[in-house]
Amino acid sequence: MCAEQVTHRRARCAIQHASPVTHGAPCDAGFTLVEILAAMLILAFGVTTVLGVMSSGLATEHNSELIRDAARLATVVREELEHGSLMPQDGQAPVPIVGGRVAEFPDMQYDLAFDPVERESTQEIACTVTVRWLRGGSDVSETFRFPLPRSRALYLRIRDEIERSRQR
Repeated sequence: MCAEQVTHRRARCAIQHASPVTHGAPCDAGFTLVEILAAMLILAFGVTTVLGVMSSGLATEHNSELIRDAARLATVVREELEHGSLMPQDGQAPVPIVGGRVAEFPDMQYDLAFDPVERESTQEIACTVTVRWLRGGSDVSETFRFPLPRSRALYLRIRDEIERSRQR
């Protein structure tokens, strides 16, 4: 290219950049292949990061729903225990339950155990409800502890039954 053509081309590019409407051949402005690849790499990294955050957020939400359901199941067991539907009608203390189910939570099982409170001044029995479910093929559990109501008759029945089972 001669010097006159280079000058003419620069002048044409300057006119094209100055005016909003361009005519003729484009000037040398643009992106190189390396710049485009770098921009695509940054975009891919950003999209991957956003998708990873969304995926872990959904997994956390699902886990919190399962733990919430386990707490609701433990509350149902506690209410059934307090209102007597889990209590034997013959006056005996309740027996521990392994693998119990509640219709509202078909994918969960619970274990119910009773532990005496060591302080003599209290009239409480500590109940332990362990709720189990499967997550990803592995057994997951949450344990909830609560005292039974301060009913003297209930406390005596449970304490007597625990003492009888220890003597056997």
